[in-house]
Formats: sequence, structure tokens, C-alpha cells
Amino acid sequence: MCNKVIKKCKLVEYPAKYSTSNSGRASVLIIFVSLLLLVGIFTGIDTAIALFGLLVALVAFTHSLLKLSSIIRPQSKTFVDADPGYKPFVSIHVACKNEPADIVIETVQALTRLNYPNYEVVVIHSNNTDKPTWHKIKKYINSCGKNYKFVHLDKIDGFKAGALNYINSYKMDKGAEVAAIVDCDYIVTSDFLNETVGYFKDPRVGIVQAPQDYYNVNPYNIGLLYEYRSFFELVMHQAQQLSLVTFTGTMGLIRTELLNKGLKWNEWCITEDVEAGTYINSIGYRGVYVDKSLGKGLMPFEYSSLIKQRQRWAYGNMQIIRKDWLNVITNKKISFNQKIAFFAQLATWFHFELILAIVYLVINVIQFLGYSGYYTKFTSSLMIIMIAFCIFINFIYFIFGMRKSASIFNRIKAFLVHYGLLYIMSSSWVVCLMGKKLGFIVTNKEKKLGKIPFSQYSKEFTIIVILIIGLGLSIINSRFILLDMLVVIVLSIIELIGILYLKKAFIESNKLVI
Repeated sequence: MCNKVIKKCKLVEYPAKYSTSNSGRASVLIIFVSLLLLVGIFTGIDTAIALFGLLVALVAFTHSLLKLSSIIRPQSKTFVDADPGYKPFVSIHVACKNEPADIVIETVQALTRLNYPNYEVVVIHSNNTDKPTWHKIKKYINSCGKNYKFVHLDKIDGFKAGALNYINSYKMDKGAEVAAIVDCDYIVTSDFLNETVGYFKDPRVGIVQAPQDYYNVNPYNIGLLYEYRSFFELVMHQAQQLSLVTFTGTMGLIRTELLNKGLKWNEWCITEDVEAGTYINSIGYRGVYVDKSLGKGLMPFEYSSLIKQRQRWAYGNMQIIRKDWLNVITNKKISFNQKIAFFAQLATWFHFELILAIVYLVINVIQFLGYSGYYTKFTSSLMIIMIAFCIFINFIYFIFGMRKSASIFNRIKAFLVHYGLLYIMSSSWVVCLMGKKLGFIVTNKEKKLGKIPFSQYSKEFTIIVILIIGLGLSIINSRFILLDMLVVIVLSIIELIGILYLKKAFIESNKLVI
């Protein structure tokens, strides 16, 4: 079945029908803005702003419902059973850039202890000319045996995707039937391959994904662990129920037949793993989610690193939506459930509070300038109601959705962590939608002791400031509503506590020995 699908699609890097040019995307944005301007010219600026606000509210409401739906049945079953006797040759790929040599070596040491008879490990160190570091890594890998390969490249285009493509083209054993991706800070368990590879016996399986887990956990940063874990405990199970499990990177495996016939990690996308997984599903393969912790890595040691990581996830996922949304909607091979799963997975790290707050502020500025009408008053109230609705849905998502795996206190901490990142999750996908370029950002894997500069997290106060200004103008406009004040105060308190919690978590965690 799958062979026929591949032959039909020809599996070039990414067919033209799956891509959209930058100019095309810019044209869509220009058309949308032009339509709003025309509405403003013929019906008034308040009507144009009201229509925009209504559209934002509709999108935010739909997104909230998608998020809420993931907690209804938070468990799933694989559509196929693993065959424990199936032991094909596996090529394990580890990409590193500026991580400390000792961390990479620990990762390789864990891979030498795999209880699996038939595999190789390829480590690529790229875009870094620190010779002492990569020489140390190379020396250790050379001592591990002939099935352990190391390659260093001073410069390669395409960030991590470019490095992985280099392995696929030049270093992967031609006899490998499965490729596994392991981040260079992950310590896998000895049964990592035994628990995952057996699913590939079924020719329909193109992807197998295990959850990402972490070992630098302590009482201070436990909330961050459960905030991460919410995606795999809720969203990935939902994806499996809806028959569209995509690839999330580390601890994931892919059928090499796809790579050998032209599929590449796309170098334009900073979440290249998810993008490839989306494409693999679109050509008829299925993904399997194995809900077992088979490896643990490092959570960020800095607030700024966490912000950049979350920015990359939200931005990269919007890159994929921006490119593939029309094809996903119109592709008859993708079922309705799979379409829901596509948007639910990719929009997990999106928030809409920033746009809602900006519309609220703009409307109050318009009213302050004397442009007041029914539509502006209605939209102002709608923005506040939608912000309250988003808070409520996210509270339910963590408190109810994670009820089987975490104590009530840890669920509250996870909720606060989420809101300590509210601005970056509300702005990154917008930045992508507007066409701004963002390069791949490597998450720092080293501790930094001392105080955390305000500049690392200052932007997280943006939404609070916008709402307070909007509320002040609302009072000046004699349009003060108790609901406005209540929602602004509640959001401000939640976000402020979330920011302070994360700040303390990083300061105290970095004092501890892992």
C-alpha cells in the first residue's frame, strides 16, 4: 500500500502543491488589510475594527475548543501492535552545535547501552569551530566501535535540518530501515529501540514517536516539567485517537524508505521535524505514539532560553500552518478527524491574548478620539469576554486534563508556568504570519548562576501594560465596566505570578547539582 503511495507522489523534497511562496503569503495579508481599509472607508473605522475583533474572537474561541477537546479522552491505543521479533537495522542520528562535550558524550554513552542487536550511531557537530570541544567528542566516539560515526562541519546551511540531511545523504548506512532522532542532551533507556521499532513491521507506519521527558527536575521547576508534559499526555493522545500522529523530533523514529526516496528535513522551517511528520501523514502513512518515557533530556536553565525555545515552537508551527493549511483542508485523503488533529497539534503553543488586548486598546483609543458607536462598545466587551474565556479554558486544560498524573499543586504550577510565557506564545505566531524571518535558536544546556536580568523577561509584561492602558482609557471614556476591571486584574495577577515563579525556579534550580 505505502510503496504505491510513494511511487505516485514521487517524494521529491516537497512538491510544489505543498508549498506557498513568500510573495503569495504576503499578497494574502495585503488583500486582507486592504479589505479592512475599504470597510473602514465605506462604513467607518469603528465597523472595520469591530469586524477584525470579531474575526480574532472567532479564531480564539475555536482554538480554545480544540484545546478543551484534548482533555475529554486523555488516553489512546495504537492502531497496530508492535512485533517484538522485528529487528531491522536502525541508524540513530545525534546533531549538536555548541553543547558542552560532556553532555554529548553522556548521550552517546547511553546509546552504547541499548539492548538492541542491530544499530549504528551517527553524531554530527556543525556550525561551530570550537576544536577542543568537537575533538573531545570525536575521540570518545572513535573509541566506541565501528558502528559509531562522527562528522564535524565548520559550516552547513539549514541549521539542524541541514545537519540531519547531511547524515541522510552521506553517513547513514544504506542498510538502515529505520532512522531515530535523539537530541544531544538525551539519556535514552536501554529498551528505547525495543519499545518502538517493532511498530514498523506494519508497512503503514511511517513515524513512531515517544514522549519527551526531562531529568533536571527539582521542587523548584516541577511546574515547567508538567507544563511540557501536558502536550504529550493530552494533545498526542488526542492526535492518536484522530489518526494523525506527527513527528516531534527527539525520541522519534522514521522509516528510512521515505528518506531514501527524496524526503528531506526542510531547511526553511525551524520546526523541521513537525513539518516532515505532517507531510508523511499527508501521503498516506500513519504515525504511532508510544506513551512510555524512554529517554530524558535537559529543560532550559535560563528564562531567556525557555522563551526562545517557545518562540521557535510557536513560530515554526505557524510556518507549517501558513504553508499547508489549504492543502490539509482540501485534501480528500485527509479525513475530518485528521484535519482537526493537524490544527490541534500545531496550535498547541499559540495564544491570542496579545491581539485581543491590542484590539481592546485600539477601540478605547478610538472612543477617546470621539469615534464611538454600538460596534465599538460591543467589540470592546467581546475582547474582555474572550480573554476571560481563554483563561478559563487553559485553567481547565491543566487542572482537569492533568488530574491523573500530577498533584493539584503541580497542576497549578504548570498553569502558572504557561502564563509566565503568555506574551511569547501570543506574539511568535503573529510575527511568522507577518513574514518576519527567524533563524533556528539552540537552547542553552549550561547553568548560569546569579540573578536573572529584567531584560530576559521584560516583554512578558507587554499584555498587562496594554490592558491597563486600555482599562484606563475605558474609565476616561465613561465606559467603565466591572467585568473589564475584574478580567484585567485576574490576568495581570496570574501572569505576574507565573513570571515570578519561573524567575525563582531558574535561580534556585541553577544552585542545585543535577
